[in-house]
Amino acid sequence: MYFEIGMLFAGFSYAYYEVGEAKDIFIQEKIDSFSYHLIIIDPYIDDQKKEELNSSFALIRSKSDYQKLMEEVKQIEVINKIKVTNG
Repeated sequence: MYFEIGMLFAGFSYAYYEVGEAKDIFIQEKIDSFSYHLIIIDPYIDDQKKEELNSSFALIRSKSDYQKLMEEVKQIEVINKIKVTNG
C-alpha cells in the first residue's frame, strides 16, 4: 500500500513539474515576443513611448493585459508599415 501511495505521489509530482515547466516556457515565449516587437518598433517611437510600453509590460496581470499591449505594439507596426515575419 505504501508503495502505491509513493508511486501516486511521484506521478503527481512529475505532472506538477511538467505543468510548471510548460507554464514557464509559455511565459518566456511571451516575454521574448514582446522584446522582439519592441526592438523592431524602437526606431519608430520616442523614448517616452518606449518607457510607457515597458511599464505596461511590467504591470501585466492577465492575458487580456498582454493582448491589449500587443495590439498597441502591432498597431505601431501597421502605422509604420513594418512587416513582421514571426513573433
